[in-house]
Amino acid sequence: MAISEILHHKKPTAITVSQFVNSFQRIWHDSRTRGGQRARNTRFPSRLGLAISGGADSMALAYLCREWEKSTPEVTVTAFIVDHRAREESSREAATVASWLADMNITTHILPLDWSSLTTSPQTLPAFETHARRLRFQALGRACRAAAIDALLTGHHRDDAVETTLWRLCTGARGAGLAGIPECTGIPECHGMFGVVGSRGVELLRSAYPGPYPPHSHSRVGSGQQQQQQQQQQTAPMATGTLPIIRPLLAFPKSDLLATCATHRIPFVSDPTNFDPTLTPRNAIRSLLAQQKLPRALREGSVLGLMGASRRLIRTAEEESERLLRLCGVGGFVPETGVVGVGFPSLASCGDSRSVHTQIQALALRRITELVSPFPDNHFPLRAFEPFVARVFRGKQEQEQEEQPFTLGGVLFQPLSFSQAQQKKGEERSDAPKNSNGSNQNTWLLSRQPYMKNRLPALDFHLCTEGSVTTPERQEQEQEQEQEQWHLWDNRYWFRVGWSSSSSSSSAPPKSIPNPNPGISSQNPEPPKIHLRLRPLQKSDLSILRQIADPKALTRLLAQVSPGRTRFTIPVLVQVLEEIPLVLPTLDLWLPSSPALKHQGRWPEGKSLRWEWRYKMVDRAGTLRLMGWETEE
Repeated sequence: MAISEILHHKKPTAITVSQFVNSFQRIWHDSRTRGGQRARNTRFPSRLGLAISGGADSMALAYLCREWEKSTPEVTVTAFIVDHRAREESSREAATVASWLADMNITTHILPLDWSSLTTSPQTLPAFETHARRLRFQALGRACRAAAIDALLTGHHRDDAVETTLWRLCTGARGAGLAGIPECTGIPECHGMFGVVGSRGVELLRSAYPGPYPPHSHSRVGSGQQQQQQQQQQTAPMATGTLPIIRPLLAFPKSDLLATCATHRIPFVSDPTNFDPTLTPRNAIRSLLAQQKLPRALREGSVLGLMGASRRLIRTAEEESERLLRLCGVGGFVPETGVVGVGFPSLASCGDSRSVHTQIQALALRRITELVSPFPDNHFPLRAFEPFVARVFRGKQEQEQEEQPFTLGGVLFQPLSFSQAQQKKGEERSDAPKNSNGSNQNTWLLSRQPYMKNRLPALDFHLCTEGSVTTPERQEQEQEQEQEQWHLWDNRYWFRVGWSSSSSSSSAPPKSIPNPNPGISSQNPEPPKIHLRLRPLQKSDLSILRQIADPKALTRLLAQVSPGRTRFTIPVLVQVLEEIPLVLPTLDLWLPSSPALKHQGRWPEGKSLRWEWRYKMVDRAGTLRLMGWETEE
């Protein structure tokens, strides 16, 4: 329904199922095709989760979804009620709402929040709403994961969007900050939760890594045409997919939702505190809007126009940044080590006589850094990137000046330079992309920024002989066991470590360490747990690595896929007792000559240590493809 139609629709009218479904389908289609078709999953969501509070908004949502479910066999609906347990009556209210949903034949789950980690009662928290929001979304995320939900729906409506925009306007927001509540977005507060954010599936991402190299053999890394063929065939696993939140009622006013409940006799809870203008700024804004006491420029129609203009501004900025990304080039991307080579065009080669706005350059630069950054997407504001755009999108005069490395957005930028000897020989780095004019002068190597002293990310695994992985974060629910074994390391890699039988691992790629003491474990009724730690590669580890066979080949490999100090951001799995490296897991390199294997103790009989990894989710169908990096289908 268009905004103009809604504005002229004065009399509250119950929302029909067809109107609701059309709104849902439009939102889903727009979210899939936006940004150059970056979203690869085009399957329409059929397993729907509903966040139900018991108010008129969410109860109207529940009714419309249930009617849709009855007429469409492939659609299933599951409601989730969060019991905050912050008040004595909250559990009773949750049970009451659950009974209403049961009368509508909607499958319902009550999700009680766990405040046990607090040293005080929830009511005395200085930021109760912030804590409650985080726990609420995390509970919803886990519940949707367990129920295999495709999308989570909320009952936000048009009045909510107007109030939010007015409040942001009061706090000084400008431009894109005035676009209102998004119709479709990823679930918040669940970063690092496997199967919920950036990890609901796995895809293959093309890599410039020359391929698994067994250091215990005497084979050498390929070169020339052979190495190029290996690079074209090599892929790396990439985690992908985030639980989407869809708000199909944003096009409808609150009055229509109330009319829907009244027409179909849907019960709901009414909280009088939501209308007390003295309690919260949002309540005050709601009261002023209802009484039309605001100036015309701040009334509903004007605010809706402002929201539309802000959304158009966002779309235009994305399109302009994509035009700029097409002028950039990726000569080599190695997810195994988190390194990418990027060629940036000069401002004179941007395609037309118009100058590219600094904010557009900053947006494109931020999208590029997110390929290897150890922070979530959009973690840094655009203004943090603006002072650096002139250093990468350089003119001819600036290109003649020698550049120095710098750090931006958690990423180390190193200019790629070549010695005169290499140029005379005609040698060229595979990770040095060409600009549109064929020049290699304005190319940079991007990698995770060096770690701060004593701030190394670490992930501990305690493996018992039964083959399970025990960590402090692991949940006890059996249906969640597999997902809870995956953990996010340094915000760049998902890892899972456990046991597998030695017989099955022999035919698989070298991703396991065999049992160094077969048959011994049966002599010990209570074998000890093995404590392993995932941490970055350190200089002290290099002396151990030199003890393996053919160290020169390994050195050349590291120099190729992670040159210089970037190699000290590669993850390594070590034995905690002696801090001896066992595995470079993302390179599929296990170190059989390591002394650690001689002191591992009694491992499970017939078992081998296995690991799995996935690179973080990146915008491969957008950023990478726009810059010319072919992706696996």
